[in-house]
Amino acid sequence: MSYLSQPSKCDNLLICRGLCSLGVLSAHILTTNFNVIPDLRSTMSGSGVALFSALARIWPTTGGNFVQVFFILSGYLMGKIFWEGRYTAQRQDVLRFYRNRLLRIAPLLYFSLLILICFGGRFYQALGNPLALLGDLFFVNNLTGIAINSVTWSLSYEMQYYLVCPFVFYALAKATTRSTTLALASAAALFGVSLLHTAIGRTLILVPFDFAWLFVGGYSINLAVRLLHEGLGLTKNRLATVMGYLLFAFAHGVYYALYNGSWSEAVRPFANHLASLALFACVYVSFVLFELPRAPGSSRHQPGPVSMAFTWAGRISYGVYLWHLPLVASITGGEEFPLVSRKILGLLSVIGDRPVEHLLFALFWLVVCLALTAVLSVTTFFLVEAGFRPNLYAVGKARM
Repeated sequence: MSYLSQPSKCDNLLICRGLCSLGVLSAHILTTNFNVIPDLRSTMSGSGVALFSALARIWPTTGGNFVQVFFILSGYLMGKIFWEGRYTAQRQDVLRFYRNRLLRIAPLLYFSLLILICFGGRFYQALGNPLALLGDLFFVNNLTGIAINSVTWSLSYEMQYYLVCPFVFYALAKATTRSTTLALASAAALFGVSLLHTAIGRTLILVPFDFAWLFVGGYSINLAVRLLHEGLGLTKNRLATVMGYLLFAFAHGVYYALYNGSWSEAVRPFANHLASLALFACVYVSFVLFELPRAPGSSRHQPGPVSMAFTWAGRISYGVYLWHLPLVASITGGEEFPLVSRKILGLLSVIGDRPVEHLLFALFWLVVCLALTAVLSVTTFFLVEAGFRPNLYAVGKARM
């Protein structure tokens, strides 16, 4: 089956993107609203219920793992659109690639920054740090610091990778064992540079290399899929897809277990790298399973309502990513928040179990923030994102 046309009713990578956007929102909700209640992780750790103590060991103390999946996805998908012939390494196509990437990322970013400056109380914050404001606008805030919206740090890494993506394709444009080995070796070398950066402390010249290994590793999925299919004749079926999702979920559990693990003082600074490496390995296999062509004659199922919901979460994931933290900060930082929260906790106190009470409290605010974020993200998806990219997620052009 041609890689240029894999008929499918369900875009698994888009669903994964939606799951990750919701994961980032959940992680921030579960780690930023403890000004009213005790740290939920600590509460669960002291519980006599085995389930709660187990959850505490893999509690989402960060949303960075979901962002790292975004990086792997970008590395794969940006390579894929070159592999599929939508772009070539010729000068005019490279310039068109840069233009389309800018139109995909910049409009909603600039609109959200403008809204936060004008109506979100960030005017003086931006005015007081003009260098960081320029960093926000020109995608170098990983070097200058962040002025307005702290989640935009990842966009600098994204855009910097987009600059070199055509050259990565030019160097690794053959589906051979040699190219795959070289891509994975390059990812390993870049991983070493990221480790070195952690070991020696922040050095501006090394900052752009912190996550480069994830992008290059993600790019290599293009090579792995082709080698496995064309060389070994491997295909996927429904069971392989289910296994891909199970492995995707397992990847994040392993990440948190390692990230929250008890490490020695010498190893603790590198715990995130160890967790990221395990995450990458699991997600890599998961995406390979998703992207293998289907076996000839295998049935394709219409997506159900859950699949459609997460597919739409993937479509609006960029908006969810940009809008969720300002909304969370506004809600949990408002003067009425402590009063409303105490009232809710009072209503929940009849349960008589503090971990359950606090967990339901966190879930309540998660639903509130998720609903508001979804409304804002859907609105700006149609008014801003699709306005600059009318073919965004159109059939045959998905994920461009």
